[in-house]
Amino acid sequence: MAVQSPRRENPFVDALGKLTPQAFDLIQDVVNSINGLQDADGFVYTIICGVRITVGVNSPEAVVVGSPPDLYLSSAGGAGTTLYYKSSGTATDTGWVAT
Repeated sequence: MAVQSPRRENPFVDALGKLTPQAFDLIQDVVNSINGLQDADGFVYTIICGVRITVGVNSPEAVVVGSPPDLYLSSAGGAGTTLYYKSSGTATDTGWVAT
């Protein structure tokens, strides 16, 4: 009989599959340590290999300007509203899709 290790709690995802505040703190720390950039609207972001990764609250649609394949992480998100990618529109604030 195989011995199973005790199940560990994931400090970054809650029981509903939503990212926890600790996850967003870690993401923001990574973003800040890489570039630490902040745009005019107060969004913290970084650019990795030409992809802009922005951290904010709520949906980026009609709020955050981006171009494909930019990413957006929402700290207020839940299932299907935490990670967004920019699917269309270069340098526009529309075309964000929740994953």
